[in-house]
Amino acid sequence: MSIEQTLVRFIKRYKMKIAFVIYNLSGGGAEKVVSLLSSEMSLNHEVNIINFDEGIDYKYGGDVINLNIPSSNNIFFKFYNILRRASRLSKLFKTKKYDKIFSFMESSNIPSIMVSNNVIVSVRNDPFKFDKITQFLIKVLYKKAKCVIVNSKENNEVLRKYFKLNNVEVIYNPLNIDDIQKNRKEKLDINYKFILAIGRLDYQKGFDLLIKAYSQTVIKNDVKLLIFGEGKLKNDLHQLISTLDLEENIFLMGKTNNPYKYMSQAEMFVLSSRHEGFPNVLVEAMACECLVLATDCPTGPKEILQENKNGILVKNENINELTSMIDNFYYNTPKCEQIRLNALTYVKSLNVELIAKKWLEI
Repeated sequence: MSIEQTLVRFIKRYKMKIAFVIYNLSGGGAEKVVSLLSSEMSLNHEVNIINFDEGIDYKYGGDVINLNIPSSNNIFFKFYNILRRASRLSKLFKTKKYDKIFSFMESSNIPSIMVSNNVIVSVRNDPFKFDKITQFLIKVLYKKAKCVIVNSKENNEVLRKYFKLNNVEVIYNPLNIDDIQKNRKEKLDINYKFILAIGRLDYQKGFDLLIKAYSQTVIKNDVKLLIFGEGKLKNDLHQLISTLDLEENIFLMGKTNNPYKYMSQAEMFVLSSRHEGFPNVLVEAMACECLVLATDCPTGPKEILQENKNGILVKNENINELTSMIDNFYYNTPKCEQIRLNALTYVKSLNVELIAKKWLEI
């Protein structure tokens, strides 16, 4: 038996005390990852999810500990909150004596590292998109972490080369494929063809680009565009839709508890982001055998999609190419069917049971 096999068997037998530290579980990709990992790990281990603010949109495993230290827009209180969070975490870590501490996103990573070298932190987005203060803190503090987990090879290279971190590992985001397959079968009361997009309604997700691209398509009068999500640009996107006279073609649908039933029925799923970490929603659509089309943005899509094999990549922020690809692949049925099948094969490697083992082996 190899050393790796011995380690895996030992981990399975040994019930650990595990902590996830994250701002809350209200929406978002990192929150979804904590939801999936905590649910899987709680089957064999004692799990706590340590939050700084209430708000839970996802199922989770274990028990939630809310420290009630919400964010503030005031710069003074931002730093004060870091110190308060660090103090509370220090007491909690000493009392609970966790075997594993997994921290997600900078609002949790920074105070966690300040009080423990046993923390495994996770960077979920392009580090160059953070403000200068956060970038400085990453350079100074993250080298003290037990490990820094990123969800793309590109972010791994960025943190090693530009942030001089040598403790970085790549683990892709997990999927609960069984749960997706079950929920995709729920009945959908829509009697028209549609293209699907999902995400926060903010600049990063590029829905303005998608709306403009869709407005130029040949298929716009035959196929609707449904956009699910909430965010600060909702009114701006409504105005853009109105300006383009597409109120009968494009619908901002708000939140949904079951995106998978839409993914399984969509003509295609479009990710129009300007930048990403590892886009969960893209691989979820692939698990529903939905044709996926994504911008080649930093980071994630080009690691997930093999061009014209399990999805389609278009140049980042290129509206005309996005228009062309939507039209071309809508009419290319035989090619699309093969892409759908290849996509489902790819995502099986991201099953949550396999990904959770990688986290526990760190």
